[in-house]
Amino acid sequence: MKSSMILFIPLILFSCAKSTDADVTKLLRTEATDYNGNILYTEYNYDHNERITIIRHAEYNGQPADTITVSYNGNEAILLSFPKDDPVYKKTKEVRLALDANGKMLKRIAYTHGISMLPAVYLTERFIYDTLTAAYDAAGFLKETKEGLYDSTRVDPSYYNVRNLSSTVTYTTISGNVTKSDEFAVYPGIMHQADTNIISGGSSEYHSVFSYTKSFPNKTDFRNAAVLNEYRDYYEAFLDINYKNMTDQVVQSSTDKDINGTIIFSGGSTVDITRSYNTEGLLSEVNILTPATQFRKILYFYGR
Repeated sequence: MKSSMILFIPLILFSCAKSTDADVTKLLRTEATDYNGNILYTEYNYDHNERITIIRHAEYNGQPADTITVSYNGNEAILLSFPKDDPVYKKTKEVRLALDANGKMLKRIAYTHGISMLPAVYLTERFIYDTLTAAYDAAGFLKETKEGLYDSTRVDPSYYNVRNLSSTVTYTTISGNVTKSDEFAVYPGIMHQADTNIISGGSSEYHSVFSYTKSFPNKTDFRNAAVLNEYRDYYEAFLDINYKNMTDQVVQSSTDKDINGTIIFSGGSTVDITRSYNTEGLLSEVNILTPATQFRKILYFYGR
């Protein structure tokens, strides 16, 4: 079982300096069309330093709502949201991105607290603590991340369920482009009920190979890449101004094993991508040619 936290790894760039160009071009919104033709709108608000402060989502033609607020403390970005991805829990999530002087992410610390909204004799709570660190090569490209996650659900002293995750991802960069990522994860777990402990868990491998045969240029708004990478799509490489190109194909494979090392799942997929650019040379449209993906087309709109 793959932790969704892996999908949301933050990376460079982040600027704390006040913008000196009043006419700077920045990403204002995106429109993502799913396989049913519905559109998910995402809007971005900025402060006077051109840093994202609010991300609004409007699902399928609804009115925009503030879903993520972003504040800053020195070289730290703090993202606060109230996810609605689980109908059972009312959640609060805080993500802290620690960045170096050049805007590279050094550490990501996320905390999620959920309280059950279902009628129950006991208060059911869920706590998720997630810490990720990043390492870079001599050229400044991401080469490795290490993650540790603790996920605990407690009803009362006689019942609780705890899951841990330990993951390492290595990245290979050739000629200025990330060409593959390899992840190895283990997730031991324990469920305690009526003085009985039930041990669970397993391990997983995830591999992605990125291709650049169409030589799409790596051109978009990178000033808030550390924040934007929190919400990147799984088939996209990390937003990084130093990469040469944007990928046109991603080949993915995964293998899951149970606690005894027996393979319980093995499979793969290929995602093909086309891209278009506006008159300023910035990414304006992404088309996903693989039917299995949720969103088929994403439009990017910029302004000043």
